[in-house]
Amino acid sequence: MIRSTTQLVNKVKGREKNPVETASIFSLLTFWWLKDLFKLGLKRPIEEEDIYATLKNHKSSLLEAQFTRLWSEELKKKHPRFLTVILKCFGAKIFGFGIIYTSLDTLMRLKGVLVNGECEVFLISVFQPLCLGGLVMYFAPGQTEITRNDAFHYAAGIVICSIVPVLTFHPFILYIFQIGMKIRLASCALIYKKSLQLTKSVMEDGLSGHVINLMSNDVSKFDTGVSLIHDLWKGPVELIVLGSFIYMEIGVAGLIGIIGMLSFIPLQIWIGRRAAIYRLRTAKRTDKRVRFMNEIIQGIQVIKMYTWEKSFAKIVDAIRRKEIRAIRGTLYIRGTCISFNLISRLCIFISLISFVYFGNIFTARKVFTVTSYFNFLYTSMLHFWSIALTQVAECLISVKRIQEFLQCPETKTELLVSNYEHEDDELLGKKLNGAATNDHVGRRLANGEFEIAEVLQKRRIHNKSGLKKGIMFKQASASWCSDGRTKTI
Repeated sequence: MIRSTTQLVNKVKGREKNPVETASIFSLLTFWWLKDLFKLGLKRPIEEEDIYATLKNHKSSLLEAQFTRLWSEELKKKHPRFLTVILKCFGAKIFGFGIIYTSLDTLMRLKGVLVNGECEVFLISVFQPLCLGGLVMYFAPGQTEITRNDAFHYAAGIVICSIVPVLTFHPFILYIFQIGMKIRLASCALIYKKSLQLTKSVMEDGLSGHVINLMSNDVSKFDTGVSLIHDLWKGPVELIVLGSFIYMEIGVAGLIGIIGMLSFIPLQIWIGRRAAIYRLRTAKRTDKRVRFMNEIIQGIQVIKMYTWEKSFAKIVDAIRRKEIRAIRGTLYIRGTCISFNLISRLCIFISLISFVYFGNIFTARKVFTVTSYFNFLYTSMLHFWSIALTQVAECLISVKRIQEFLQCPETKTELLVSNYEHEDDELLGKKLNGAATNDHVGRRLANGEFEIAEVLQKRRIHNKSGLKKGIMFKQASASWCSDGRTKTI
């Protein structure tokens, strides 16, 4: 084991320096720093030794030290919160870059101006729905407003609107996933450190399975929760802005479709709450199953000896069935969120039917433009917003469970051993059979053996954390048999 660990350390030390440390902005945006790894992958399968060295800011030791310091400061408060530790450490990075990215992403979709008091939206910068509407309008029979050059400009705008989000979205997602990874690593290190400070009796009281579940399931929620948290405010903002553009295109008929879309928001909020409930229920039942399996493994010899396998198998099966029922509820919620795909089409249909009912005539340009608006609204407000509600709710449940574990009581006993010199100092068990202990030390019995063998220098033990006293043995042995031939301890 020691040899394999040493070999692993040597492999890690011999890895190539991570090119991200010296990469330019262009290389980071286009992932050009991965070109050497891609070339190697074309020649042969990539192995573990080919992976670049870990970045300094990704090392768990540094992250654990930062979280430990912040959590120690938080414990001094009346109501410590683990969420506060996360926000102090990564809150500015999460929300700062998130607001910048979501603002740019929204502006890429929305940028127009009113001209001559009429509700006409002109292309000022890359605006995909307007470019699509203008390009379609060029092919309308009998139109003379859009020239051939304008059509090329609209087509170029569509291409640019498709390329720019790719150049901004993927680097942002990589960055935000790295933050989620850092939170996960720091939380795992903090949980591991806390588990070492708990007593054996506390760990045997079911917390061992709880720790396994925390480090395998709960911390993984940070990766998805952090990456989707920006959609919680991005969706409502785009709803307001895109709703105004839809109103400028088809008037009150567009508001009818938007109201139909908004009617599903209370259902989404309810789904988010139910997802949190099912997540907590699943976590508790998983803890119970893992704890029970640990107890079975520890007592497997007794179970095999008394042939209790079928009885324990029935108990495990019942616990697992309850866990599966909770997981099934979570999957039903996710399936419901996926079924919201129909809402976008339904709202478009309602808006266009209402537009015709009010005596208007829609053109191909209006249909394509309004359809693009509603598709954007569906993506930001219904699809990602509902998923963000579910994932962030599960992430908050995981934060709460980690906080409860970190607040478990610890047993910290500081013992100070000093030489026993004074006559008036007392030892635990001062008298033996009514006589002083010191009177029996070194006394020989009739068979030539010592009644009490003096194997340790007389010392005094101070317990700083309580009034209890104790005796410390060193190089001692004991036997249950009177002859003393078989050493039990």
